[in-house]
Amino acid sequence: MFRLAKDYEIYMQDYCGCIYGMINQGKDMVVYTSCVKGRRPGSREEFLFIKRIKFLAESRELTTKEIPFPFLGWILLSGSLYVNDEPVESVIEPYSMSIKGIVKGKVEKKIGNVLHLNRGFVKIKLKEKVVEDIPVTFNGLINPTFIVHSSLERKLMEGKIKATLQSRFEEMKSIVLIVGSENAEYLIGVPADTTSTGEGVKLEEVDDLIKLYHEDIYKGRLAIVVLGAEINGKFGSKVFESTTGRRIEVTIKSLVNG
Repeated sequence: MFRLAKDYEIYMQDYCGCIYGMINQGKDMVVYTSCVKGRRPGSREEFLFIKRIKFLAESRELTTKEIPFPFLGWILLSGSLYVNDEPVESVIEPYSMSIKGIVKGKVEKKIGNVLHLNRGFVKIKLKEKVVEDIPVTFNGLINPTFIVHSSLERKLMEGKIKATLQSRFEEMKSIVLIVGSENAEYLIGVPADTTSTGEGVKLEEVDDLIKLYHEDIYKGRLAIVVLGAEINGKFGSKVFESTTGRRIEVTIKSLVNG
């Protein structure tokens, strides 16, 4: 296991971070209501996803080209939200800043679907589905922001709220992978990363796309562009546009929805 992990450059966590492990390690019980899953921008999982697509393409005699790039990434370490000392299911909005210690407060006002706490710059967004909002661009606003189901509005408005959040910004690297010719007439964009709750493109979907358009890719009419660090901020798209002078108008999502 250790040899294979080293050969494939797979990250191996040297401690257990689950709730049971934390108890066994003698730490205070902490309930993390925001669990990070999937392939985060610049992560090892995203890197391996892109490399697997490269292997699939080249095994079918298709050309590929990599464009590596650096970016300033946001990493969620932990977070929790309580109402009247009861944990609340939540997702943390990307780029939320850390909370120093614990914020304890009450809802001061509601504007639209957003609750504003009276302390710590904390915001709570009410939504019908607890999934992260995907910002098209990073606008510099970094309030600690939690996304919670709208059915909890009354409880949040009337209760005592406690919030924790630990995150950091870090210099990271990712890749744009072009399957086919960058001068192809048609381009299809595929985000390599996922949301923090794991929503994103599966490897099988990209494999099916390569099979479907194999002839067009081989003959230079179409190219699939796998975009690293794309979902939160569209960094991959910006790198591709600045490097090639071209824009991607069609994505794998639009093809599926269409």
